[in-house]
Amino acid sequence: MAVENTTNIAGLDDTLPTGTDTKSEGDNHLRLLKTVLKHVFAGFPGEVLLAATEAQGTTVNDYVLTVAPAPTTYAANTVVVFRANHANTGGATLKIGALAAKVLVNPEGTPLRANAITATTWVLAIYDGTNFRLMGGGNSQAIYDYANQLAFQAALPEQAGHADNVLMTDGTAASWVEYASQTEAEDGLVTNKPMSPLRVLDAIKYRVVQATELIKGILAVATQAQTEAGTSDDVAVTPLKLRSGFSINLAPNGHMKLPSWLGDFQVCWGTPSTAVGGGVAVSFSRAFTVPLGAVATAAAAAVTPVSVVATLSATTGTFYASNQSGGGISISLYYLAFGKG
Repeated sequence: MAVENTTNIAGLDDTLPTGTDTKSEGDNHLRLLKTVLKHVFAGFPGEVLLAATEAQGTTVNDYVLTVAPAPTTYAANTVVVFRANHANTGGATLKIGALAAKVLVNPEGTPLRANAITATTWVLAIYDGTNFRLMGGGNSQAIYDYANQLAFQAALPEQAGHADNVLMTDGTAASWVEYASQTEAEDGLVTNKPMSPLRVLDAIKYRVVQATELIKGILAVATQAQTEAGTSDDVAVTPLKLRSGFSINLAPNGHMKLPSWLGDFQVCWGTPSTAVGGGVAVSFSRAFTVPLGAVATAAAAAVTPVSVVATLSATTGTFYASNQSGGGISISLYYLAFGKG
């Protein structure tokens, strides 16, 4: 009887054995079939391909497969194919029948991302002896993204020895570039290096200098204490600080107080009338902190010379008018009181 000499399926002749071959020679054909199967499925110690149905396990990330007959153990390189009924939300597991659940990972062994498998998609996975690896099907976008990631990593230039460098491209090729040094940042001549926030500050500080009478630059805003001290020549005074403490009332009985940086000097004015034999008290339109003195004069020409005496407090002044003989008289006055406001 003729027996094929082959180790693959294509070499088998489906016309052999013939009807005239003796049954006793059939063992040669059986051995041939075993040889072909072992060569064709070399490396598969157990089941080669399992087509299963899937149902959700404890969570949406658990895939439980049913296949008949069910395998009694997991075998390395076994391939399973199934139609998923639900999407995963993160790392997943795969379980066949009563066997223990195994982790289902990406081809390179990393955990699945969300929606790597979606509902109604066909999934192809292979057991590596420890975990199941997702080899095909599932969410094709996830596989595409992963392939893009691998391509991007492969296109990156060597990373070793380039800590703290920046990846830059000219539109064709990518390369690692060092950050600009302090000198390069201050010179401002390099056009192909990035600057860290610290170097940007260095460049600004180097170019922006303190203003003087001869050099354009920057000035700090003076504090109120600096404004009042009047000794700093490298700060700018704002209108608000320049006006601080200034007060004015232009009424007939009014006042004017200079800003605090001019010593808080204050004057008050008015037109009281005095009575014979006594004085008249007036209230200042703004109180003094330190009253210093006052002057007064008659509002109209007096028949006889007039003298005026004043006594002052923080808020009031009392004016006494008298004639040559010392008698009190009634006369309109203009007064001006001064001191620290």
